[in-house]
Amino acid sequence: MSDYEDGYYLFDHDVNHIKSMAEGDGVIFGLSTSGYAGVLALSVSAGASVQAGSVYQTASYASLSIASDGTYPKKAVVYMSGSTITVSQGTASSAIPAGETDKYTRVPTPPNPPAGTVILAEVWIPGGASAGSECTIFNYSKPLHGGYYTFDTGEQ
Repeated sequence: MSDYEDGYYLFDHDVNHIKSMAEGDGVIFGLSTSGYAGVLALSVSAGASVQAGSVYQTASYASLSIASDGTYPKKAVVYMSGSTITVSQGTASSAIPAGETDKYTRVPTPPNPPAGTVILAEVWIPGGASAGSECTIFNYSKPLHGGYYTFDTGEQ
């Protein structure tokens, strides 16, 4: 999970993320989000998470398309439900407070993903962005469980 700083606004998904971690859900390894250069898309690395006591794993990276408003910024949330990685995008709006960006704004607001999912990242998509590398990404995918889980590879 990204480190929080004074001045960040917290939203429903932040509180729900903290609550789910306290209940034992979260990233085991991988699942880091980054932005592509030259195309408006995000990449999420392979990895595994715990959701409601069950382990889910992805063996390859996920590529997620995002859209930019021509003028106003918006926030998006990347999350994992089962083995599926999804991005949910909020509504574009002028930043409040004016002149601030990313987590230092209360508007635009990020969407709140469905209950029982593991949040992987919050993404600030600037107005007029043309590449994922122009976005500010706050990864929430710091491993939670410190290697307590092992995977049966079928080898003996």
